[in-house]
Amino acid sequence: SIPEAPVGFGGSINCSNSQITLNWQPVPNALSYVLQYASSPNFSYATLIRSDTLRQGINTYDYTELTPGMISYFRIKSRNDAGESGWATYDISSCFLIAPLIQNGTAPSPTKITVTWQNNAPTATNIMIER
Repeated sequence: SIPEAPVGFGGSINCSNSQITLNWQPVPNALSYVLQYASSPNFSYATLIRSDTLRQGINTYDYTELTPGMISYFRIKSRNDAGESGWATYDISSCFLIAPLIQNGTAPSPTKITVTWQNNAPTATNIMIER
C-alpha cells in the first residue's frame, strides 16, 4: 500500500551557523523520503533550492545553508514501490541578522566621534551607522 505522509515534521534552527535540523517520525512501509527546500510555498522550479532523496531509516536531516532573513519552506513525502504519500510541510522564518553591540563611543573633538562595536552578524556584508 502507498505509505502515509510523515508526521511530526519540524525542525530546530541554529542561527550561529545558519543550520536547521529537520526531523519526522519514521513511516513504517516507506522505502525512501523526498525532502525539498524552497524560497516560496509553491515549490515551483524557479523557487526550489534543493531536493534530496533519503533512504529508509533516516528521520533527521541537517541543512546548513539557510539564507539569513529569508522565510524558508520545507516539505517531505514518503515513497515505496506502491507509490508516494502526500506532502508534509514546514515553514520557518530563517535567522535574522543580529544588530552590532556598541561597546564604546567617544568624542575627541566637537566634530568627530569614534565608535567601536562588536559584530554579532559575521555573515553581514556591511554595517550602517546613523546619527
